[in-house]
Amino acid sequence: MRLIIKNRILSCCLYGLVLGANCSAQNWQPINSHDEYNYFTTPAFSSASIIKTESVGLNGSDSVFYLNRVVTSIPGNANHKLLRQGQFLGKMVIQRSNGLVTFMGNKDFTLNVTAGAGASWIFDTLRGSVATVLVVKYDTIFGQHDSLKVIGVSNYDTLVLSKQYGLISFRDSSSSQIYSLKGIQSRNLGYHVPEYGNIYNFNIGDVFEYRKHYTAYEYSTGVDESDYLHWKLTITSKTINGNQLSYVANKIESDTLWNLSNSTHTTQHFSGIVQLTFTDTASNYLNGFNQQYILAGDTNCTSYGVPTGVNSVEKVLEYEYNTLFQTEMKSHRSEYLTPASGDTVSTDNYFTNDNHQTERQSSAQYGNGTGLVYYHFSFEYVPINSYTTDIWLEGCVKGGITYGHITADSILLSGVHEGVHLSHYLVYPSLLTGEDLLHINGSGIPCQVSIYNSEGRMILSTRLFNSGETETDLNPGTLAKGIYFIKLQDRSGVFFSTKFIKN
Repeated sequence: MRLIIKNRILSCCLYGLVLGANCSAQNWQPINSHDEYNYFTTPAFSSASIIKTESVGLNGSDSVFYLNRVVTSIPGNANHKLLRQGQFLGKMVIQRSNGLVTFMGNKDFTLNVTAGAGASWIFDTLRGSVATVLVVKYDTIFGQHDSLKVIGVSNYDTLVLSKQYGLISFRDSSSSQIYSLKGIQSRNLGYHVPEYGNIYNFNIGDVFEYRKHYTAYEYSTGVDESDYLHWKLTITSKTINGNQLSYVANKIESDTLWNLSNSTHTTQHFSGIVQLTFTDTASNYLNGFNQQYILAGDTNCTSYGVPTGVNSVEKVLEYEYNTLFQTEMKSHRSEYLTPASGDTVSTDNYFTNDNHQTERQSSAQYGNGTGLVYYHFSFEYVPINSYTTDIWLEGCVKGGITYGHITADSILLSGVHEGVHLSHYLVYPSLLTGEDLLHINGSGIPCQVSIYNSEGRMILSTRLFNSGETETDLNPGTLAKGIYFIKLQDRSGVFFSTKFIKN
C-alpha cells in the first residue's frame, strides 16, 4: 500500500513538473501584450471578438495594456455610431505586481490571478460584486494539459482562467453572452482568423469566374456607355516569395461594350496567359479585426466639394460567412463621418453639397481562399459625369469542388453578347441601403422578374409591365442584408440578369 501511494505521489509530482514546464507561457495572466486572441460568442464567424494590445505603457510599477477598439451601432439610431469603443474586456488592462489585474471600459472589473481555491476579492467596486475561485482543476486546452481556475462572481458572471493560455471563457451576465477562446493567432493555436495571405492563397487547378459591369454617363455630351466583362481564370502555377504570392493563370474573357445612346454594341474576346501578384503588408486592412474602423482621411473628398465637417472616410471591417462559396468572408463598406459629440459621429453612405455633387459609398467582400467576392463603387459628380462599377465572383472550383456557376470555355468564346437586354430593361441601384427601392425601367414589354439569394434559392417571382408601363419599383425592405441576383425575361426569351446588394 505504501509503495502504491509513493508511486502515485511520484506520478503526480512528475505530472506537475511537466505541466509547469508547459504552462509557463502566461503564468495565469489573462492576456499577454504580444498575443492576439480570437474569442467567439457563437459558432458564426460574424460573432468573433479579436482582442489584442495596440500599445503598452507604465504607471509607476504597473504595466498598462491599451486594447484594440471597435465601432459600434447605437440602438434605435441608425444614422449615428460610436467610435473607439472597447470590447468585452474593455479599453485597457492594468497589470499589477501583487497579482491584481484590472480591466477598464464600460464595465471595470478586477481579477486576482494569484488567488487559490476558495479565495475571494472585490470584482467590481462600483457594483459591489465579489469574485471567488470555485475550483482549481486540470483540463486539455489546444491539445495540451493545463491548470484552470473557475471563478464565480456574485453578479452571475463566470470566468475560466488558464495558466498557459489566459482567459478562456467569460460569461458576461449583463449581455448574456459567453465569450470562448477559440484560438491564439500569434501562437498558431486553435482557430486562425483568415488574413490577407489566406484570402489570396490559391492552389494549382483552382478556377475563378468573374463578371464586371461598368456604366458611365457624360452630362456634357450625353454619351451613355455600359461595359460587360465576363472572364475565367484557371491557376496553372504558384510561387511564394516572402510576403508575396504570385500565380500564372489561363484567362478567357468576353467583353461587350454598349453605347446606350444608340443601342449599339461591340464584343471582343481574349484567351491567353496572365500573371497575378498579391503582396501582403502588416498595415493591410484585410489583416484587421472584426468591426475595426479605418479612417481614410479626406483624400477623395475635398477636391469634390465635400460639405464642411465631413472630413473623413471610414471603412468598417466586418466578418461574415458566405454560404454560396462556403467560406469565411471579410467585408468593408465606406461611409462619410460628421463629428457629433465625443465618440459619437453621424454617418452616411453618400454626401450632397451645395452644387448637388454626390458620391456613394464603396463596398467589397473577400473570401478565405477565394479572393475578391464582390466589389461595388458608384460616383456622381454633377454636372460632369457619373459611373458605377460592380465586380462579383460568379463561381469557383476549389479542391475539385464547384461552387456557384462555371461557364464552359466554348460558351465564353462563342460570341455571346452580355447585356442584349439593355434596349428593353434597366435595373438600379446595385447597392441598396435603408429604405431604398429597386427601380426597373422598361419599354412597356411584359416580363417575368425573379430574385434569387446567394444560395440560388428563388425568393420572389412576379410579372411586370403588363399594362404598357415603362417603369416600376420593387420594395426590398423585407429582404435580409446580403447579395441577391435579379433576372428579367420577356416572352421572346431575351433575359437580363444582374446582381444587387442589400445593406
